[in-house]
Amino acid sequence: QEQQMTTLGGNIHAVEVDGTFDDCQRLVKRALTDRDVVRACNLTTANSINLGRLIPQITYYIWAVLLLLERVERSSISAPIFVVPSGNFGNLTAAVYAKHMGAAIASFISASNANDVVPEYFRTGVFRPRPSLQTYSNAMDVGDPSNFARLESLYRGDPLRMKGDIAAVSVSDPETIDEMRRTFDRTGYVLDPHTAVGVAAARNAARASTPGPMIVAATAHPGKFPDVVGRALGTTAPLPEQLQEAMRRSKQSTRLPAVYEEVRKLFLS
Repeated sequence: QEQQMTTLGGNIHAVEVDGTFDDCQRLVKRALTDRDVVRACNLTTANSINLGRLIPQITYYIWAVLLLLERVERSSISAPIFVVPSGNFGNLTAAVYAKHMGAAIASFISASNANDVVPEYFRTGVFRPRPSLQTYSNAMDVGDPSNFARLESLYRGDPLRMKGDIAAVSVSDPETIDEMRRTFDRTGYVLDPHTAVGVAAARNAARASTPGPMIVAATAHPGKFPDVVGRALGTTAPLPEQLQEAMRRSKQSTRLPAVYEEVRKLFLS
């Protein structure tokens, strides 16, 4: 993924920050409130800080429900439970919006890795952001998920109302590896580690007799994670041609510390 994002060139200027996802998100949020930077760059964001990122994601869930109903006799199936691997919680927020817009969705399971800020909130009622931990599902290594505020607003700050729609669980790295192996041994399908978190959460819910069909939101191509796939399966997933092409390109990026003043200089240069 780093190679994809840092080799495009042209009018795309990639910046590598010496820090975590939370550091990057903090820097972007600050830039978005810096009037000089916004004026100079006409600045916006393409990640889930921007509601515009969530709007197309809403359609995924509506489409998935319709696809399920096409394939199964409608009278014989209940509304599905969506299991959503979650880091910054944008995808889950989009799914919840779809339900509140009328999509036939029963409920959700939010599947986190060891960065279990939201599962902890469901256990304790206290939202306690903290520095992120590094895991195999690294795109979900978020210690202060920005979209949680949207979920909290939607449920009017009431944890009990939120729990009526969402169950939040965490899946460890060993469980992730076990699920990748189990799924491959049984089906031949290679899960990426993020999707494996969701499948493991779904399997655990099924063992607990959670009623109704479950749909897991897949997240990435396993070829992006050769080290983790190799650890789990002893092999790697073949790369699609687009990723092979990215691996052949030279990096074009600027490296900066996780310091806003340095990022600001770049924006205004």
